[in-house]
This record gives sequence, structure tokens and C-alpha cells, in this order.
Amino acid sequence: MSKINVFIVDSFTSEQFKGNPAGVVLYGNDLSAEYMQKIAQEINLSETVFAIKTDNSDRLVVRYFTRTQEIDFCGHATLALAWILGKKAKLTKLTLATNVGEVLIFGEYEENELKRVFMKQVAPQVKAFTGNNLELIRILGLEETDIDKRYPIKLAYTGNWDIFIPLINSQIIEKVNPNIAKLKEHNKYYQISSTHLFTFTDKYIVTRNFSPAVGIDEDPVTGSSTGALIGYFLFENFLKFENQNIEVMQINSLNRPGLINVKIVVEKDKLSIYVGGSAVCVLEGNLFLK
Repeated sequence: MSKINVFIVDSFTSEQFKGNPAGVVLYGNDLSAEYMQKIAQEINLSETVFAIKTDNSDRLVVRYFTRTQEIDFCGHATLALAWILGKKAKLTKLTLATNVGEVLIFGEYEENELKRVFMKQVAPQVKAFTGNNLELIRILGLEETDIDKRYPIKLAYTGNWDIFIPLINSQIIEKVNPNIAKLKEHNKYYQISSTHLFTFTDKYIVTRNFSPAVGIDEDPVTGSSTGALIGYFLFENFLKFENQNIEVMQINSLNRPGLINVKIVVEKDKLSIYVGGSAVCVLEGNLFLK
């Protein structure tokens, strides 16, 4: 009976049992998609990432599964994989081949100790939302007066199409209690992966995420949506196209807050967005295969 390595990693946190947990499976070269799905169901986290070796030691193929389906990309699972590779193999730089394109990951070390890992986001895109804003506001259990009118409700993408809802303060974002069944139906109709709420404090961009259309009622910390949010800020001219570092605090009703570090890098008029942070491995073991 063969076996493969399995990890559970809390992403975007330096504390055990905070942030967003993901399953990491090394290396699933001989696994079928059907078997990967069964493993993801068994691990029973919002997402599990499977790393597949290639002939190139600087490149891995990766696939992502929720409990119910394969998805194209997952930020916190990518960070979890990068963290394990950093701890196990002293990752410096590595390319991941995903369904949305190639994603560069790298580790940051201090005194030979891994402190943070980052992933380069797929080139961001932004587009208008063609649905009814008021209908979505009502589904979220909000009033029109809760919306920050300085920012448009729009869709943005760095691997998944998400919709971004600006709120006037962090007290409102904490109290949001959407109708999950209606939000799932709404987002599936408009082919939206996540509904991502955002606001601001003196120190952080504060966010919250609901993704019932892909089987996750509330996602604790969402790396891909954060990348898309930064792309939205840039393309809507709320951030300057210049090198800068940003901190995003994602809160949730699950008592698993997470801190996301974002690097905006502009070189010769070429924009790159890197999303990253710390992580904690909470479980390591073997999965036996039949």
C-alpha cells in the first residue's frame, strides 16, 4: 500500500487555529481527478491543493479542490503549499502551473528562518456588474446607507471573478449576515465565485468574504480575492501605480482573522501584485492509497 504526504496549514496567520486552513497533498502524480476529489472530501476543509511534480525541478503543476468540486485557483491554499515547500525544501522561487496560468511563489527569510511566502497574482481584470445592486445589497442584509458611495460595486479577477462591495465602516462589516441560500443562487447566476466586502480603518483595509456558490458559506481569509481587490483599487485609480506595501485584515464570524501582506511592484510600466503572509502547519501525516 502506497502513501503520500498530507498537511493542514493555517494560512495568513502566525497563530495556530487562526487564519484560513487548507489541505496540502504532496505529490499527487498518480491520482485521478476523482480520487483527488475524494481526498478533498476526506480532509474536509474549504480547499485542498495537490502538487504534481514535473520534469523541471523549478516547476510544479497544482490543482485545487473544494469539498464539492475542482476550482481554478485558491490563494490561501497556494500560500499553504508555498509555506510547506519553504519549510521542507527552503523554497526561494518556484513556478506553479494552474488552470489560470503560471503563478510565481517565493519565500522571505530572516536569519535563515522562513517568515513569509508570496504568490504573484494573475494579471488583474475589472468589469462592470450587470445585475441589480439593490437586490444584492438586500441579500446581504444591508441597507443602501451602509454602502460607501465613493467606490463602485464591480467585478474583479486574479483567478476567480469576485464582486466587491464597499461598506462605510468596520462595525457594519462585522455585523453582515447574508441570506446564504439566496446569495448562492445569485452568484451562480452571475458566475461570481465570491462576494467580497471591504472598508477601511486607520491601519488596515478590512475585508470579509462569502463564497457559497463554490461551497464555502464564509471564507475566513481569501488571498485571490485580495489580489483582485488591489487590482480593482489600481484600475479605478484609488491607488497609484507605484511600488508600495499594503496590509489587509480579513475578519469573519469564525474567530479566524488573518493578516494579508500585499506588494505592488511596478517595473518599466509593468504591474505585478504579490499577495502573501505567514502560515502555521498544524498537522502532518500520511494518506494511504489503494
